[in-house]
Amino acid sequence: KSDYALLRTEFEASEFIWEEDNWIAGAEVADSLGCDVLNTSLGYTTFEDSLTDHTYSELDGQTTRISIAAGIAVEKGMVVVNSAGNSGNNGWFHIGAPADAFGILAVGAVDHDRRTASFSSRGPSADGRVKPDVAAVGVQCAALSPWDAAIIGVNGTSFSSPLVAGAAACLWQLHPDRSNVEIMDAIRRSASQWDAPDAEQGFGIPDLWRAHLLLGGSDLTGLAGSKVLQVQPVPFDDFFVVELFTGAADRVKLQLTDAAGRIAWQAEQVVDTEAYLQLRVQDEPLQRLGAGVYVLQVELGGTTLARQVVKAGR
Repeated sequence: KSDYALLRTEFEASEFIWEEDNWIAGAEVADSLGCDVLNTSLGYTTFEDSLTDHTYSELDGQTTRISIAAGIAVEKGMVVVNSAGNSGNNGWFHIGAPADAFGILAVGAVDHDRRTASFSSRGPSADGRVKPDVAAVGVQCAALSPWDAAIIGVNGTSFSSPLVAGAAACLWQLHPDRSNVEIMDAIRRSASQWDAPDAEQGFGIPDLWRAHLLLGGSDLTGLAGSKVLQVQPVPFDDFFVVELFTGAADRVKLQLTDAAGRIAWQAEQVVDTEAYLQLRVQDEPLQRLGAGVYVLQVELGGTTLARQVVKAGR
């Protein structure tokens, strides 16, 4: 059971800097209600009074009032998630405040093929920190139309941010002994570009299973059905990736069989780490393999597991 507080702080008819103070008041109310996760789908850059416009140099996490307040909310113990912004196609393509705040998760947008949405605001922060922190789907997201209650597709980091906020809530529910900072850090570290962040997706697209493991969780083999978590992409062409949790020095044997049960391809790899990993499989025989449906058998730690995969045609 979850409790929600919907706090509207935006003055829709215009854009003035005092709306940042509204947000601060809303965050204080959220804190007083005991909210654990604070999601915000807005950001501030320019205003009707141009004298109060923010400059890029102000997006350093310690200049704008709203960003300072967002950082304080983290210090108070909340997971704070904020849209990066939708200015990627504009002259001002940077993130807005409070996405630059210290400690929070600023979220960019990608499409269903994991490509950065053109409108998604870019980082880094003015002081060089990675922003956005992560990215999630923000293109053609399902939503109810405000006019006729039909289901429509909508775009924006306003929709990618709540996905990450909800994911953070689920992760924290699974690890209630962890702090808000540890939850957000695990989400960053689980992301697809953790080792090579950029200004578009930050640390990349989070993997909540991996975040769970990073927080010390078990591999949940019983819940998952096997140690093999996923095989992607679907369909594959020149390569595929097996996501798995492996023990130290495991020998991983892989084999593809066709519809008649004939062995069409096989390979073997040794991994010397006990961790969640993404095993990329690519060789010339695999590339020459004909299009069709195959069964991938993965032998790991004395257990043989199977997944159906599809090889794309050229």
